Amino acid sequence: MNDNKSQVDFENNFNRLILSCLNLPLGEAPAEFLAVFEQCVSGLSENGVGIGNVNGYPIFADPDNGIILAAVCGASGVAVRIPAYFSGKIITAGAKDHLIYEGGEQRLIVPYSGDSDAWVITDGTQDLTDIRRGLSAVRPLLAGINSLQASRKTAANSIDVERPENADVLAYLKSLKASTGSGAPDGLHYVFETLPQLANIKLVRKTVADVLTMVHPTTGVIFAFYKNEYLYVRLPEPIRTELLNSKMANGNLAALAVPEIGAAWVKFSAFSLKERSPALLASAHQHAGEK
Repeated sequence: MNDNKSQVDFENNFNRLILSCLNLPLGEAPAEFLAVFEQCVSGLSENGVGIGNVNGYPIFADPDNGIILAAVCGASGVAVRIPAYFSGKIITAGAKDHLIYEGGEQRLIVPYSGDSDAWVITDGTQDLTDIRRGLSAVRPLLAGINSLQASRKTAANSIDVERPENADVLAYLKSLKASTGSGAPDGLHYVFETLPQLANIKLVRKTVADVLTMVHPTTGVIFAFYKNEYLYVRLPEPIRTELLNSKMANGNLAALAVPEIGAAWVKFSAFSLKERSPALLASAHQHAGEK
């Protein structure tokens, strides 16, 4: 990066995919792609602010947060970021959901990922009015998500989970030797976004030993986490015993005890108890608040 009108946030997860693409052997960008890029970002950039380059390829990054929204990908085309719901229309019009480069291709859209945004590659033959509309819509969308993630990170950093009530679960999580991001995106979104909303609870999302956990914001007690498609929760009695004794419609047990963590912990498939999960999570949250 050598243009002082753009400040890319190289540590932001929103930039991980496009930065990896710009490291590929993309070839030299033809003049028509440079012109397409300029037309795409014309409504986003004022006096060139936000326009710069990465590895010699022109990019536009939001000046407020450093998130890249558009980039010339050499001879492959121009990558533009749009809302996920808008990608189908652009792809139907001829844009690509993958980047073709010398020696291979990189898929840009992961099915069922739950992402709110998507990258597509245009060669300029699509309606640039639609693309500019998509860029204008995705900018505030990502800014809001980025701000929310930053506030969550601040909240997580302020919570100390090294407390007696968490001793057993901390030891268990550390013994797993998990890999970051091992949970499926749709499962993570359901467990950490949808369920807390349905349960009407406030929590802190904190990564412990590379496993994302739910922590009570007042007491610092870990009351749930998600691993291998299972939701683990710490429940009070008699709710815990009632759950362990109940069965699903197919006759299988609704949940299993997890004695290696502690007597209060149970686990169940995150999607198998959709009707009961919000109430169970609310009970776990309330119980953690009483510690």
